[in-house]
Amino acid sequence: MRPLAGVRVVESANYVSGPFAGLMLADLGADVVKVEPPKGDPYRAFGPQDADGGVIFRAVNRNKRSVAIDLTTDPGRAELDEQLDDADVLITNWRPGVAEAFGLTADHVRARFPQLVWVRISGYGQTGPMSDLPSFDSIVQARVGTSAAMGEQPILLPFYLADKTAAMFAAQSA
Repeated sequence: MRPLAGVRVVESANYVSGPFAGLMLADLGADVVKVEPPKGDPYRAFGPQDADGGVIFRAVNRNKRSVAIDLTTDPGRAELDEQLDDADVLITNWRPGVAEAFGLTADHVRARFPQLVWVRISGYGQTGPMSDLPSFDSIVQARVGTSAAMGEQPILLPFYLADKTAAMFAAQSA
């Protein structure tokens, strides 16, 4: 038996940080449901493709079940609530304000899902002067100096260092 058998995770996240956190929990035995928008996680189209779609996307989302939910609609938000009714963990990597736009406020989550651990990954935190800025791994690498530290010409590390570090902390926090 794997250590997280019996733990249910709902992951409503895209690209790398949130899905990688969900992957670590799934690999440890958690039942992970990936919530995607109707058109799918945009990361499906990144990197090498084969007959089954994005190779990197599949690697980061193995051991998960996927469901398409339109969180911009009332029925979609109700469906997310149903997914969360028996969930132990929710992972999101939305910018601050996105959850609230979907009706997923802290008060709603505490009242309806008191058992839920909500892991919110964002580039610059939920509050503060930069919290509403979008962020990707390459932006963080440039901002913290990793790119410049790699030699005479700044380069990006090709393995999503910032995203995967954030994901590791997110999974451990959950």
